[in-house]
Amino acid sequence: MSENFNPAHVIAWLISELLRAVEQTEGKAARDRLAASTLEFWRSSWEQPEGCQHALWDVLRRLPQEYQMQYAAGFQLDATKPGVEETLAA
Repeated sequence: MSENFNPAHVIAWLISELLRAVEQTEGKAARDRLAASTLEFWRSSWEQPEGCQHALWDVLRRLPQEYQMQYAAGFQLDATKPGVEETLAA
C-alpha cells in the first residue's frame, strides 16, 4: 500500500470535504458543531442504533443529493425484471 492510500488520507479527505459541504449548506455554526465532534462520538453512534438519532446525523442527512452521492458509503439499485410486474399482478 502506498503512503498516499493509508487510512489517514481517507479520514482527512472526508472530514475536509464534509466540513466544507456542511458550511456551504447549513452554515458556520453547523460546521463548527460537526468539527467539534470526536471520532469516539461517531464510533459509538454507529454501534448504538439510537445514536443515529443525534442532531449531527440530521445535519449530514440534510446535505443535498449531489454531496451525499460524493461521500456515500454505498449505492442502492432498485430494478425490476421485465414482465415481473404482470406476473405479480396476476
